[in-house]
Amino acid sequence: MSSQLISLLLFGIAASLSPGPNNIMTSYTAFNFGVKKAIPTMLGVIIGWTLLVILLQIGSVIIFQKFEILHKIVRYLGSVYLLIMAYKISFSSN
Repeated sequence: MSSQLISLLLFGIAASLSPGPNNIMTSYTAFNFGVKKAIPTMLGVIIGWTLLVILLQIGSVIIFQKFEILHKIVRYLGSVYLLIMAYKISFSSN
């Protein structure tokens, strides 16, 4: 299994377990209308999230293969952003 696929799977697992708006909406639906009536919502969230991740991965691979310089720019800007955020967190007053 390639490292990109492993990264994608780990990201999908972490994102699906976080209490985002889809999970809150599904919990609300199940609480108010019952689990059976919440199944379409659950399936919609699962299928929608899976399609979104797959299409974004395919699209980003195609774009980064066409414009290799864009991949380098995103990599360096992302690194600078992470360093700035780490600096702000480490020197914050709280």
